[in-house]
Amino acid sequence: MENEKFDNLATEAFETIVKENPIFATGLGMHEYDHLMPDGSLKKQLEHIEIMKRYLQKFEEFNPQDLSNDRRLDREVALHILELSLFNMEKLRFWESIPLVPKMVGAALFLLFAREFAPFEQRVKSIIRRLENTPKFIEDSKSKIINPIELWTEMAIEGCEHLPLFLQLILEFSKSKIDEVDMKRLEKAVHETKEQIEDYKEWLINDVLPKSKKDYAIGEEKFKELIKLRELGLSVEEILSLGEEYLESEKRKLKDLAMKIEPGAAVENVKDSIRSKHPKNFELALDLYERSIIESKEFVKEHDIATIPSNERLVVRETPQYLTHTVPFAAYFSPAKFDEEQFGIYIVTPTENEAMLREHNYASITNTSVHEGYPGHHLQLTCANKNPSLIRTLCRAIETIEGWAHYCEEFMKDMGYDDTLESRFVQTLDSIWRATRIIIDVKLSCGKMSFNEAVDFLIEQTGMEKKAAIAEVKRYTQNPAYQLSYLLGKHLIKDLKMRVKKRMGSSFSDKFFHDTILNAGSLPMKYIEEIFDEKLKHLER
Repeated sequence: MENEKFDNLATEAFETIVKENPIFATGLGMHEYDHLMPDGSLKKQLEHIEIMKRYLQKFEEFNPQDLSNDRRLDREVALHILELSLFNMEKLRFWESIPLVPKMVGAALFLLFAREFAPFEQRVKSIIRRLENTPKFIEDSKSKIINPIELWTEMAIEGCEHLPLFLQLILEFSKSKIDEVDMKRLEKAVHETKEQIEDYKEWLINDVLPKSKKDYAIGEEKFKELIKLRELGLSVEEILSLGEEYLESEKRKLKDLAMKIEPGAAVENVKDSIRSKHPKNFELALDLYERSIIESKEFVKEHDIATIPSNERLVVRETPQYLTHTVPFAAYFSPAKFDEEQFGIYIVTPTENEAMLREHNYASITNTSVHEGYPGHHLQLTCANKNPSLIRTLCRAIETIEGWAHYCEEFMKDMGYDDTLESRFVQTLDSIWRATRIIIDVKLSCGKMSFNEAVDFLIEQTGMEKKAAIAEVKRYTQNPAYQLSYLLGKHLIKDLKMRVKKRMGSSFSDKFFHDTILNAGSLPMKYIEEIFDEKLKHLER
């Protein structure tokens, strides 16, 4: 009886959240919402907070002892999601400080444009209707920005300048692919949306920017509360210490590798040498990214590293122009849970600038593709979609998602994939970058490091180009405790693996460990450890 009640509440909560955010619904593959935009008003935001409070109370009322094991875990996860969401909405309140219009409009259209879940002629009808609903969303969204931050307002202005280029791309791509009636509607909708975006940009410049505050840091007290709610098992001080320890140990490792690659050469010289080995242009780099995806997938299969679902596919695309100012290198869009084909999109940011092409060097391309593709993000998020729990569908624990992808970089080298000294050097350089992120994330969020200091520190520790470093730190300011999750998540996974291995002895296999994590859903490591504990108890009987 209680199990059935719990399932009904889980379904009700899931459907409520989906209906309130049609963009999220599209992301999940619930295509009945593809023509809609969310209600962007302040009134709706405040209503949503109250709804989430009611659901928190309802899930709390269940006695865990009256539920099955899976539902008991789902109840814990539901409480985790709701408490964290309410903290974000009520205490951090980024919704009243970050003008999200360009990002949300871009996301609303990109998934319909890029995902091949239906013929383009069908998808474009949803694009048109969603565009027709966009002007109201943009206008309503203005009411929420009551505590603007200068940097975030400037980032939104920049986003408004990029978004029309993406709208034009949709228009150009649609020519000769759709009938005349739809083309006219699309042209009208694009024109009106461009006008509305321009109006929004002028509003940001003239009305919002002059009253924007400079301080974006959430402060030490809120950051500590956020870390506690994330259930990471470590304090802020311990996380910072871990980042500093990893930074020093990985730098020593880098020096050793440099000596092996070119005896007597300085680390910087070896780094320059490796980065100078890159494709002549971006088109050739994109070809290499595509090839590395195929090769890494085959390696995972041949070495029985993890189970790859039969209905998945990953494609490589250029980063859409509305995202290029915040995605300096590459990123990934996961498959829709409810789409029959699990279709992932791996985006790579185009450049013909020599300095930026150096970031697409040969050694980096294979490492990044492992992280974003196989067995990294694409495999993990595809497998997570297989889990039937609607509660777990709402959970995206950053330390598990990013930690897994970072863990895979090292694991694949250990298994022999592209295990060259130069590739190890780049992988270690990326670990230094992740350790640097921990330090910046903690200090920037707590107000103990300025924006410029963070940029300089990132450049100093990683050798990153300044333009890319600025784009990185911009993103960090809007996502406290996200960037620390890469290396911390990897650390937690490796620690759990060591303990599971010790407990299982000779019966342990990498595939068992990996498949258990992959199929659990994107849960905090705390709950994945509970799943292992249940599995091992069963095996030990």
